[in-house]
Amino acid sequence: MSKMKKFGQAAAATESDKDARETSKSKQYAPSKWQPDMGNTSAVLVNAKAIPIELVLPDDQNPRQFLTTFEQFQNAPKMPVIDEMEGEGWNGYINELEEYSTSKAMFAELVGIAELAVTISSPEKLGKPIATYSEGNSFRLLDGYRRFLSHIMRGFPVIKSTIQDRPDDDEIRVMQWCLNEQHEKLDLAGRVRNFRLIHSAIRSKNPTDASIRKLAARMGRSNTVIARLKSISEDDSDLYRAAIEQRLITDEVLAHDVAQMDEPIKTRLLEYVHSDGVLSRANLKTVIKKLTEEQSPANKPDSASNAYGLKLTSKVKHEPIAKILSAAVQQPELAHLASKIKDINISTREGLVEAWGIVYRELSE
Repeated sequence: MSKMKKFGQAAAATESDKDARETSKSKQYAPSKWQPDMGNTSAVLVNAKAIPIELVLPDDQNPRQFLTTFEQFQNAPKMPVIDEMEGEGWNGYINELEEYSTSKAMFAELVGIAELAVTISSPEKLGKPIATYSEGNSFRLLDGYRRFLSHIMRGFPVIKSTIQDRPDDDEIRVMQWCLNEQHEKLDLAGRVRNFRLIHSAIRSKNPTDASIRKLAARMGRSNTVIARLKSISEDDSDLYRAAIEQRLITDEVLAHDVAQMDEPIKTRLLEYVHSDGVLSRANLKTVIKKLTEEQSPANKPDSASNAYGLKLTSKVKHEPIAKILSAAVQQPELAHLASKIKDINISTREGLVEAWGIVYRELSE
């Protein structure tokens, strides 16, 4: 019996005995036990088993999200039998992924999974099992989405997993937090998403358990870190959330500093990063100074400044220009313009520029 067949015997049943496999699954895949201290990032799930990969369902609220959908990962070209990231086989496969991808971001995500998949030559070689819980006749993923995707990419029929009874929502989200912190930490967008899910689940179960101190103990992080994540997660402005989700702001401390800022500088900073501006802790003060100076009254131009060569700032006196315009429309060749500008308030900069444009266009024709 080959290693693959032996390893996947629980999953390699034929169609004729598939029903028997389904009905006996609860006995065949006994739940594992999660070690009790949810705030201890050294906690692990034990008793891994080989389960049919077709029965594993992704977590729709997984804090580790990709731009590439699960269906797109499923339909991606399967990896040939290769075990290194070089040579004709690897390069040819990467070219297939590039042709399949609909964007650079999708291609980058597929290559990232391929780089993991190439290190797993067979299901039994998976060093850390995924974590799942029973859900009817299927298994819902708790942890190990990238490992799960790598097995799909490899075309493996089974995957090593720990299995347990379905935890409460708050336990699921805290468990995901602990496992991610222990192994491959989430980026800022994922950490904020995970914190929102944890905070919401715990608060709905027992509001008194949602304090910063209790959350810190449960999640195994300091009060400072939890307070920072809470501040970030509670900012519901569209510009701010988009900056986090689109990875325009990826530093947790910086994100917290921006969340605490007053208007209007906060909005200006967010508009700056959405306009391809680079913001970091190192240049934050410099960028704020620059944006503040650009918006100061001494430097703020009219909405119509520079129109037809007329440059107006608050330092330019308007009265002489208004007198010039009034005298100009009294000339015979411009007299017909008097009716056009009589209702324009040329005592304001906007009105002055509008009237100037009327006269300028006439003289240019």
